[in-house]
Amino acid sequence: MQPALKEKRLYKMKWRSYIKNIWDFVNEHELSKYPVAQEHKIKVQAWLNNILGLGVLEHPLNDFKNDHTEEEFIFKTYERCYGEYVTLLEENKSIFGHGTTGLTSWQGALMLTDWFVINNKILKGKRIIELGSGVGLLGIHLLKTCPDILEYTFTDTHHNVLNFLNYNIHLNLTQTPTYYRIQKDNPEKDSVSLRKLDWNTGLPKYNLREFDVILGSDIVYERSLIPPLVGVLKTAMDIDSKRRAYIACTERSQTTLDIFETEILNNGLRYEILYKGMYSPRENILNSDVQHQRTRIYEIQSVSSLPADENQSRTL
Repeated sequence: MQPALKEKRLYKMKWRSYIKNIWDFVNEHELSKYPVAQEHKIKVQAWLNNILGLGVLEHPLNDFKNDHTEEEFIFKTYERCYGEYVTLLEENKSIFGHGTTGLTSWQGALMLTDWFVINNKILKGKRIIELGSGVGLLGIHLLKTCPDILEYTFTDTHHNVLNFLNYNIHLNLTQTPTYYRIQKDNPEKDSVSLRKLDWNTGLPKYNLREFDVILGSDIVYERSLIPPLVGVLKTAMDIDSKRRAYIACTERSQTTLDIFETEILNNGLRYEILYKGMYSPRENILNSDVQHQRTRIYEIQSVSSLPADENQSRTL
């Protein structure tokens, strides 16, 4: 055998051994009990084949190419650089295209979480309500990475979304009792709670005095929902002018964001854009299909809470 061919053969044998070790690790990892989409497995295998130049690997994943059955719902695990991960049951967007908005996760939740990890003093000892929680990526991540949060209330309006949210909260938080209490028999004393909230009907009376900070991520997309959303913010801040809202918006449409900002000002509120950023493909490989768009983080507050010379909204 020629030396070059022998070297190439040894190279392939070595890398096939490495690949086998990778699959063994993946299959034995604790997250393997939450299966991902078959399509993703195929893409990972194709990526490994491509970078190693090995051709088709001898692995059971090849059989998936001939299996057109896809799961309607899948698990996705989001791991951040600070060591925590969140596993969520979501809608499979490879079947539903962009998916039901509330049943998939979007990059705004990751961006806002990462920002609060750095600026965690804002949430220390605070009672938080999240608007449009979806499947729970933002809130669950924050509860795992910001242990000084006093209380957290997830909200959404759609029945199916609330069911998914309830499942994901218990999947990620109840297995570690040191995190937060979730007591079905006594919701008045929960550290973490889940409530239905329709922006069009406003905040219920029992919600008005029991939180300090309002959060939301990727909830500014449907223009018809902007007035009721801002109406909820105004109602909350009319009750307590010290409250702050932090809303992460992916820059999909400048017109939509302009409408949002105008509505804020027209309701006697003031906004400041605290941060603008964008994930790289490496950082956001498992997130949504809009991973290359910028995200901005708004801080919104009542004008009456500021000195007269600080009542102008600011942008970066």
